[in-house]
Amino acid sequence: MHSKLPPRATRLFRLSLRRPSAASDEMDEEIRFHLEARTEQLICQGLAPAQARAEAARRFGSHSQARARLQRSAAHREHRLRLRELLEVIGQDARIAWCGLVRAPGFAALAVLCLALGIGANAAIYSVIDAVLLRPLPYADPANLVRVWPIGAIPPGIYEIVRAESRSYAGIAGYTDGRKVSVTGSSTPARYTAADVTANLFDVLGVRPSLGRAFAEGDNSAGRSNLVLLSSAVWREHYGANAAIIGSTIAVDGISRTVVGVMPPDFRFPSADVQLWTPASFAPAAPSYWWSTSLHLVARLADGTTVAQARAESQTVLMRARASFPMRMPDEWGRDVDIVSLHESVVGGTRSTLLLLFAAVGLVLLLACVNVATLYIERASTREREIAIRAALGAGRARIVAQLLTESLIVAGLGAAAGLALAMVGVRVLIAMLPAGTPRAEEISVDGHVLAFTLALAAMSGLAFGMLPALRATRLDVQTSLRRDGRTGAAPRATSASGALAVGQVALAVVIVTAAGLLLKSFWRLHHVDLGFDTQRVLAAEIPLPSFDRDTVARAPAFYDALVARARTLQGVRTAAAASGLPFGATAYPAAMEVEAHPTPAGGVPALPIRTSVTPDYFRVLAIPLL
Repeated sequence: MHSKLPPRATRLFRLSLRRPSAASDEMDEEIRFHLEARTEQLICQGLAPAQARAEAARRFGSHSQARARLQRSAAHREHRLRLRELLEVIGQDARIAWCGLVRAPGFAALAVLCLALGIGANAAIYSVIDAVLLRPLPYADPANLVRVWPIGAIPPGIYEIVRAESRSYAGIAGYTDGRKVSVTGSSTPARYTAADVTANLFDVLGVRPSLGRAFAEGDNSAGRSNLVLLSSAVWREHYGANAAIIGSTIAVDGISRTVVGVMPPDFRFPSADVQLWTPASFAPAAPSYWWSTSLHLVARLADGTTVAQARAESQTVLMRARASFPMRMPDEWGRDVDIVSLHESVVGGTRSTLLLLFAAVGLVLLLACVNVATLYIERASTREREIAIRAALGAGRARIVAQLLTESLIVAGLGAAAGLALAMVGVRVLIAMLPAGTPRAEEISVDGHVLAFTLALAAMSGLAFGMLPALRATRLDVQTSLRRDGRTGAAPRATSASGALAVGQVALAVVIVTAAGLLLKSFWRLHHVDLGFDTQRVLAAEIPLPSFDRDTVARAPAFYDALVARARTLQGVRTAAAASGLPFGATAYPAAMEVEAHPTPAGGVPALPIRTSVTPDYFRVLAIPLL
């Protein structure tokens, strides 16, 4: 019956009218048509009817293969038709939704603003989480890199013992915290942060210089350690990206060092502040071999070795190595050795804070979705007559839901675009507000990962706040809605859904306000904790001495005495002092000691107080009471 319809009607209705058996009959009919046409052509050329039919069948080939080709061609045409029809429907829904939003600019602006704030805050925080927590470290096979004894450090003498006796690691290397150094030997002297490292550090991390070479085995030996590696930033900014710097000599704190390589731009180890790397000097006769130099350890696990196995071996090795110290060490030294992944060691301290902040802004987005859902329910109550007319004209429930969800997704997309713009500004604010030393802060940016997250968040948000109003709109009574007109008044507002959303709004608002109040209370308490010293009207400056080999030790006291005396003469300065370290600072080191007339009992732990060298007015400057 459908074959008698006009061609355009056949195309529109064939999905519902055509049956699989009818399609199969059409293919058989088309094959017979081609065979009969070829047979008649051959008969006209002089062949007998039987011969013509046989020759036509031979030339046509296998019927099953022909049917398969026709089926594939029909399926392909059907798929393209369905896709085109789907795109037409989506485009039509999008145009209708856009026109509806244009007719209600106040509603659209309020909904987009709510979503922009929620999505923008989440995108900004996610950019931090992605850079700090989720992105792998820029080293070869970073999953196998671990920190050995993260809370402790060992001298070069113990490092060499641990390296020689450990079997759990494919390689183990050491490095120091960064120290400020002066770099001369070029037109402009500069101040940078340098770290002493073992020669195999870059092999363990799996990182090679982008120019020149890394340190080689033996470069830690006395007499061979006057080398230096430059960061890419120093090479470009201080030396104009001149490749001829390789092999030349520069002065680092007055010590001539040969530049052997330039590291890649993304290499920032052990922190982003470090821009120079020098070999740690392993001289058994020097004090630094056992005391004044402390190396942190990073290692690469050997194949098949677990963290638990490495931890057990390291505890045993360190206990044996403790006996090699030339001085008596506490019995507990090294017993708290632990092995943690390098990634966890770098970012572990910030994980809980960032996740808590992410959860907080997630609540903000949830509250925004509830707010927009409430707006949509109110908007749907004013569109009941429009929806009833669509239903009366034949639009099914799924079609109406799709139309309403299209509008919510458009609103979510606009909110995501505005939120992404807010996130770009928010990321810069977050970076400025992050505490000094936040790991991987220099890698934070709004990149492709953040864009994909924002799009996914927008889609989920659009479905979240659009689904309930859309489903509710399809449950209306068509006849009642059509009888109602402007003179009889609007439809009565549904109280159940609106009431539930209102309760949710209040609950989320209470949670957010309570959490904010607790944070403010904690901040107030921390701000009023008695630290034992007073920092009001106190200015601190770090002025490290250069590591000259000859007369630094003799000249240091005179230098600081003169510095403090000059500072006291400055206008507005009441008094001044100098100290080797500030309270809670990282520049103080423990010093093993015995108290006179109070010897350490057998099996006891010798005292290891933190030693800070100060000038006489130090306690008066910080208002530290003398008990």
